Amino acid sequence: MAYKFRFHALLKYRQYLLTQAQTELAAALKHYQALHTLIEKTTADKEQAVISLEAKRQAGVKASEYQLFQDYFLAMEQQLLQLNRELEELAKGVADAKELLRQRERELKMLEVTDDKDHAAYRREQAKREQAGLDERSGVSEFKKRSPL
Repeated sequence: MAYKFRFHALLKYRQYLLTQAQTELAAALKHYQALHTLIEKTTADKEQAVISLEAKRQAGVKASEYQLFQDYFLAMEQQLLQLNRELEELAKGVADAKELLRQRERELKMLEVTDDKDHAAYRREQAKREQAGLDERSGVSEFKKRSPL
């Protein structure tokens, strides 16, 4: 009879859970990277607006236009603060996803080790049975040679 792991269904389920954890980590990293890119773009836009305001101040800027720039800078700061808070939350989500992945890997590894041990025990038992069969045949063969028929 061929070897069949006694927890085969559980092993397949744990492999599925590991795949799910990998997918969740990839999605969390993708969202984190997208938000990080948005923060970089927003920061660059703000810096460009500062340069633009400085150039206009050198040439002379109206008070109303200066106030618009100030309002724009304030809005950009608020947006950056909100994006950074979201980035911190996503960083926690990424850390949680990594921890879940490590846990799933440990669970799967425990079953794989159990499978390896069971398979090794099965092979040892199979070898013992084969050796017993060979010993039996050898004994019968030896008995027939010595028998005076």
